[in-house]
Amino acid sequence: PLLRNTNKKTRRRRKRFERIVPKPELIISEHAPAPAPSVPIETLEPSRARERPVYQASAEDTEAFVRVVDEVLEATELNYEVAFEHDDYQRAFITIEERQAGALIGRRGANIDALELLLGRMASHQVGHNVPVQVDVNEYRARLEEELREMALAHARAVRESGEDAHLPVMNPRQRRIVHLAIQDLEGLETYTMGEGSTKHVVVHRTD
Repeated sequence: PLLRNTNKKTRRRRKRFERIVPKPELIISEHAPAPAPSVPIETLEPSRARERPVYQASAEDTEAFVRVVDEVLEATELNYEVAFEHDDYQRAFITIEERQAGALIGRRGANIDALELLLGRMASHQVGHNVPVQVDVNEYRARLEEELREMALAHARAVRESGEDAHLPVMNPRQRRIVHLAIQDLEGLETYTMGEGSTKHVVVHRTD
């Protein structure tokens, strides 16, 4: 039966396999280069903060998401395991065999992005409203997010010592949010997004 408890993590399994995939090469490190916007940094202004709508998973949303994940993964004929979480996003954590991992992850996670978009649109179409979706394959994104947090904290320490603002590399919205959350509770520091479009990046600023 499909899941109806929206707060519980559940697992679906097609076939079992023995090998665990080693972590893929991560793209962003604490030594990543500074952003290279098309206009000088000093001419940029902080971007306007946007309210993030609060999502509460419903039984209908959960059933639709589990259903479309199963449908899509079955169609791939991959050997997989998948765990679900249903809270502020509908999340699917997919584990597949090592030899198949590259194809499903894609270059810099591009195929995960495409799969996430597909599953989100399918689930949203079935329930008639937007269903926010997050997908990970073989913990690729989890490891990337941990590296982003470590990079953010390294910049925070440097800003606290020097008092000079740190302009982090250009990032997408998901990555910027991870950085903001990593630093938001650190005393004497704040973060904000600067730039527009392809120049958007996080700035770490000391407040005292």
